Amino acid sequence: MIPGRPNDALAIGYAYTGISNDVTANDITLGEPGPRREEQLIEIAYTMEIMNGWTLQPDFQYIMNPSGDPGQDDATVIGARNTFTF
Repeated sequence: MIPGRPNDALAIGYAYTGISNDVTANDITLGEPGPRREEQLIEIAYTMEIMNGWTLQPDFQYIMNPSGDPGQDDATVIGARNTFTF
C-alpha cells in the first residue's frame, strides 16, 4: 500500500445481518418498540509492520442498527491490536 512497506495490509469489510421473520414476529407479539429487521457494519483496518515480529493494527467499525434495532443509535467502535511474534 505504501511504497517501502511491503508487509503492510489494508482491510475493508462490510457485513449484513438480517433478522428472521420469526424473531420479528416475536418482537411484535411482545410489544417490543420497532421490531428488529437488520444490522449492517462497515470496517476498515490497516496492519503496519512496526519492526520484524511486531505489527500494529488500528481498526474502525461503524455499526448501523446495532442488534437490528432501528431505535438504537448507530455505533462507532475504534480499537487497535498489537501482535508480537517471537
